[in-house]
Parts: sequence; structure tokens; C-alpha cells
Amino acid sequence: MKSKNQSCYFLEAIYSTINDGFTKKIKMLTKKTIHSFTRIICLLTIFSAFLFMASSCRQSVKKYTENAKVLMSKGKFEEAIPILSTAIKKNSNSHEAYSLRGAAYLEIDKFEKAKKDLDKAIKLHKKDYRYFYNRAKAKKTLKEYQAAIEDYNKAIELNQSNADMYLERGQLFLTLNKGNESIKDLNQAVMLNASEKMAYFNRAEAHYLLHELKDAMTDLEKCLRLDEKFGKGHYRLAQISLEINKNKANRDICSHLKSAINGGCPEAKELINKVCR
Repeated sequence: MKSKNQSCYFLEAIYSTINDGFTKKIKMLTKKTIHSFTRIICLLTIFSAFLFMASSCRQSVKKYTENAKVLMSKGKFEEAIPILSTAIKKNSNSHEAYSLRGAAYLEIDKFEKAKKDLDKAIKLHKKDYRYFYNRAKAKKTLKEYQAAIEDYNKAIELNQSNADMYLERGQLFLTLNKGNESIKDLNQAVMLNASEKMAYFNRAEAHYLLHELKDAMTDLEKCLRLDEKFGKGHYRLAQISLEINKNKANRDICSHLKSAINGGCPEAKELINKVCR
């Protein structure tokens, strides 16, 4: 006798076939008048039973995915993973379970496993931007840059109102020394979320890449207005100011370097000793 898990797997495997083909079958039987009304009623009864059992399986999986979501919301990703593995055993066609487990693996830096689960989630369901977004993050960390961009593209195609996706794709373009593409994305990130300091910081770096030093300084100043204790922002502003000022320090430059050190940017120590004696 089949276990409940095996039955769920079997039912899910045939459910879509029955669901798609049953109506056509009934029409054919009725048209040809080969089978009696009683036969049709029997088939309907069997079909209803299959639907009920398959629905029970899906509800059972839902219980596991909901429990996993609660754990993940509390940062308990490692605890969520075995629960999601159980959900997948119960229903290997649950794209949500694969996606959640992939997201959990992503959070604990198991990027290959995350990518593998998200591959499966996307194969089963291609309409959720989060699946592509999380896979893009995994690929980006694995330095599969072009593949990551393709996933960011698809995620943004499905949801054009998420500022973080534009920010991260913009950062990736910056890594690839594509300044213009980076600025275009970071402009959109700023438009969607004007309070994200990293959008201004990265846009400043993109401007610097394109030798647009004044624009870079303007963005760094905006970044620091959002977070005046951001050490790296102070450090880059001091560096670019020195470049514009032909390596001649002034009070503002030295002040930024002091703020950089206080903000946890140790690189600033060497520079302040060199230019602010």
C-alpha cells in the first residue's frame, strides 16, 4: 500500500493531465453516446475524489511552507531548510518550497545550493520575480555576472517598482566597468527610493568611472546627508576632492578623512597622515 507521501506524489503527477483532459473526454463520450449516463457519473465521482486528495496534499505542503516562512522571518534559516525539504518530498512540484529553500540557502551563503533550488522553482513557475531576483543574487556572488544580469533583467521585467533590483544591477554594471548602464539603473533606484544612501554612493562611483568628478562629489554629498557617519562615503569624498585639488589638502578634506576614520574606514589613516600633517 502506498504511503501518504507516495500518494501525494502520484496524485500531483497525474493531476494536471486529468484536469486538462477530463472535460474533453466527457464531451467525446457524450457526443459518441457510447457510454451511459451512469458511466459519466462514475467518472465524475472518481475525478472529484482525485481533486479532493490532491487538494489535501497541497494543503499539507502549505502547512510546511507557512511554518518555514515564520522561521525565516525570525532569521532561523537553517531551521527552515529541513522543513522545506519535507515539503518538497511531499510535493516535488511545489515551486514555492523550492524558492523558499533557495532563499534560505542564500541567507546562509550556500550559493550553489541556492541556485540549484531556484533553477527548479523557475522551471516550475516563471511568473514570480522573486525567483529570478534571488537567483541573480546567487549568480552575482558566484561571479556568474552575465547570467546574473539576465536574471535581473527578467526580475525587473516582471516587477518594475523594486528599487533594490535596480540598485543591485547598477552595482553589477559598475563591477563590469559599464558606467553609463550603471548610472541609468541607479537613477531609477533613486527615483523609486530617494532615501537609499548606497544608490547615491554607487552612482558617484559610476560618475567617477566616467571621469565626471563634480557629479561624483555631488552624489557623495547627498549620500552623506542621508548618513553622516558613513565612513566610506567620507573617504571617497576626500579622495576625489584631493584629485580635483591636485593633491593639496584643505580643512574640509582633512575633516572628511577624520570622519572616515571615526566611521570605521581604516584606509583613511594612511591618507590623513600623508596629506594632513
